[in-house]
Amino acid sequence: MTDRLGGWRRGCLAVALVLLSSLAAAQGAYPARPIKLVVPYPPGALTDLLARAIGERLGAALKEPVIIENKPGAGTLVGAEFVAKQPPDGYTLLMATSTTLGISPALYRPSPIDPVRDFAPVAQIGSVDFFLVANPNFPAKTVREMIDAVKRAPRQIQLCVRSAAAVRITCSWRR
Repeated sequence: MTDRLGGWRRGCLAVALVLLSSLAAAQGAYPARPIKLVVPYPPGALTDLLARAIGERLGAALKEPVIIENKPGAGTLVGAEFVAKQPPDGYTLLMATSTTLGISPALYRPSPIDPVRDFAPVAQIGSVDFFLVANPNFPAKTVREMIDAVKRAPRQIQLCVRSAAAVRITCSWRR
């Protein structure tokens, strides 16, 4: 009985390998057409400039054009949602940032994307440091001191946030 099962398993494995190899041959080489790289920021933004530099080199290496398409809006969710709705064939990529995959889905509820379900990581392009800065005359020199200062003088300290989905915050002290 074990020998017959072993033969059956080997036969199934052989059929599976033949089917998989024929599927791979039918699909052809990737890429067979231009690739779209969606940037969820406006033209000229840092992410856009980086995407254009990468797209140019990637297109040359793959011998297919990489087309940059800007789709800004809703804290980068317009572009992310567009990509999430495309076929998962590798021809539409997203130039995602921490805003796209972390901050905006947490801020905008319900979120039109689920970063874990809707996307598969391809490569980390880089990283960006974020800073909390204050006027040199501001009495606090640490985050703990800043929190204490805000508690001691409510409504006297102003915070400035670059955008609803950004975490770049500056703090100014009103005398």
